[in-house]
Amino acid sequence: MLTFLRQIFGRTLLVWINIVQGHKILTLIFCFIAVLVSIQYTSNNLGMNTDTEDMLSPDLDWRKLDREMSAAFPQFSGNILVVIDAPTPDQAMDAADKLYEKLKQETILLKSVFSFRSLPFFKKSSLLFLDEDELQDLSDRLAEIQPFLSKLTEDQNIRGLFAMLEKAIRAKLDGEKVELTTLIRQINASLDAIAANQPYQLSWHSLMAGEELDKDIYREFIILQPELDYSDLFPAETVIEKIRIIGDELDINAENNLRLRLSGSAVLSHEELQSVVDGTQLSIILALCMVTVIMIVGLGSFWLVLATIITLISGLIITAAWAALTVGELNLISVAFAVLYIGLGVDFAIHFCLRFREHLMNNGDRALALRETSKSCGDSLFLCAVTTAIGFYAFMPTDYDGIAELGWISGSGMFISFIVTMTLLPALLGVFPVKAQPTVQSSPHPGLNNSVNSLLAFPVTHARSIKIVSILIAIALIWIVPKVKFDHNTLNLQNPENESVKTYMDLLAESESSPWTTEILVDNKQQAEALELELKK
Repeated sequence: MLTFLRQIFGRTLLVWINIVQGHKILTLIFCFIAVLVSIQYTSNNLGMNTDTEDMLSPDLDWRKLDREMSAAFPQFSGNILVVIDAPTPDQAMDAADKLYEKLKQETILLKSVFSFRSLPFFKKSSLLFLDEDELQDLSDRLAEIQPFLSKLTEDQNIRGLFAMLEKAIRAKLDGEKVELTTLIRQINASLDAIAANQPYQLSWHSLMAGEELDKDIYREFIILQPELDYSDLFPAETVIEKIRIIGDELDINAENNLRLRLSGSAVLSHEELQSVVDGTQLSIILALCMVTVIMIVGLGSFWLVLATIITLISGLIITAAWAALTVGELNLISVAFAVLYIGLGVDFAIHFCLRFREHLMNNGDRALALRETSKSCGDSLFLCAVTTAIGFYAFMPTDYDGIAELGWISGSGMFISFIVTMTLLPALLGVFPVKAQPTVQSSPHPGLNNSVNSLLAFPVTHARSIKIVSILIAIALIWIVPKVKFDHNTLNLQNPENESVKTYMDLLAESESSPWTTEILVDNKQQAEALELELKK
């Protein structure tokens, strides 16, 4: 049966070779049209999805619940979290209030703007959220300093401040219980900052509470739901730039001891996509350059290298069109198919060119050399395509759709590479003025030749030692393999240097601001209240 199949494949391949050789120009025109159509189809139909959750199967239970949650509460999806850092709570709150009022005017770019601090209810009734002991302490504190505050209220400048301070010192000298340590320290710090020409803002918030500033950074948050333009490659780019421009206009910057940072799902996706696009472009360029250099050295012919590069790029474009047709959109993992294709797809063309150069040197007839090359290489190249594709297709049985799609695209790309190599490459070599040349050029240095021959013979002359060492290494690695751990956190797939990731990790480090939460859907309010009681236990 296998012999019969090989015969059928060989005859089919021979017919195909004769067609390509007999119609080289038509073949080139056909391939050129196929590439143009692929470019057009890919640009119009291949999308990019940066949502890390969509790299997982939608049939997973938690993914179903996630979609249900998003459908019930769409305001919690695709948001931007604005984080304002400041050395005092007063500065953080003032900056957040100014930014909140400015962002509310951007009705075209933003669906909603939400800030707890800026809501009238919280401004009026925030004391209701204190524990009774905390409220009593604050009440006692305000009662103690009320006479001094009234003095400052009458004269709200530096003269009024020191008049208030004088009155408080006299009261303390008269035996009254007045705590002045915190106020004096902050006044001293502000004077030092003025002398050093540094920005500083005295925190009345901490003074009223009667406590020292106990944090290095105070944070305020504003939650935005932007109008995302999905027709653009970077849907959130416009609104992100606008937020930063407004922040600069309001002087929320390092010069004023303030820092504005952005995170949230929309910004995480934007910066991740930017990293992927930049990284993929760089990887493709570097891979092409390195492959080209290797081929120049190995093939030793400009025309062979040019034909190989044209074949490689054409196959890559057609593979991208295949991805657009069968998958529709790439994700942060499947986009790597391009680099994999360059590294593996070029092997088919290299094998073909080396064998063609050998046949051309032996008989000098280009047409005969191409025919013999196609016949002798066809079986082996097809076998390579099948085995490599099987390795990629093995990625597919997984709930991680990103990996499965990478396997599907890359595996199919191996067959595309085989077809392009057996079609476009022979047609190009039949047209290009490739000249016969020796397959192996002897080095003018005998010592170098001896070293190369010794290196090539090393696996044969030391076969026993190599087998023993390989077995020992394998045994050692078997002991190490169980220590490999799987990281389920998709956040770790992103560039840790991105601002959105750094901000997210900073929030995770503090339990009060951690964005990781548990969300449970129930049918009605009664069930929610009953569940709340159960969870509190």
